[in-house]
Amino acid sequence: MILGDADILRAIAKEDITLDPEPNWDEQLQPASIDLRLGHSFKVYKLGVGYGRRVIDTRVPDPETGERLVLDDYMNDVELIEGERFILEPDAFALATTLERISLCPKLVGRVEGRSSWGRMGLMIHSTAGFIDPGFEGNITLELSNAGRFPIALYPGDRICQISLHTMSRPAQKPYGVKRNSKYQGQTGVTVSRIHEDLNDQEVQGTDGEAG
Repeated sequence: MILGDADILRAIAKEDITLDPEPNWDEQLQPASIDLRLGHSFKVYKLGVGYGRRVIDTRVPDPETGERLVLDDYMNDVELIEGERFILEPDAFALATTLERISLCPKLVGRVEGRSSWGRMGLMIHSTAGFIDPGFEGNITLELSNAGRFPIALYPGDRICQISLHTMSRPAQKPYGVKRNSKYQGQTGVTVSRIHEDLNDQEVQGTDGEAG
């Protein structure tokens, strides 16, 4: 069941969901969702010598260090102050974060989607990662893409996306943060992919070539 506006406020009052900083409810509470605002931090892929033709391969160790790929090494941080803008070029990709830090109780699931006003400009706010597990706590990392033809200016505080809340048939026995490999629990700001942690218990092998 999707929570409507009255049920969302009841869930807030019971602390089944918390948001910090507190939203401006007059603006951000929608009939069946809560608008979330854009934070101040972004990450963009590095360009230039050594990066332009690199392959992101999470299974093959770096030939120099012997370590698995850490995607943070491929990205630059961008931090904006109030009033500054971030320009997302056509066909560009960037990681961003919600201003609000959220926590969900073990019986609520979140679904994050874009807002239609941004979508009509070509802005996508996540690639495939719109599902928020019960028990999650932290800022939500956004995967921004511009599918339009013109650059889009984004400002901290913009209402960038919306989260809907769904009740489960019963609370999760092992909510996120309790289950193993809850690698994004408690994330603050923009968090890059930690897919390399999925392989910590597996043997890493090289590849002989690319698949067709």
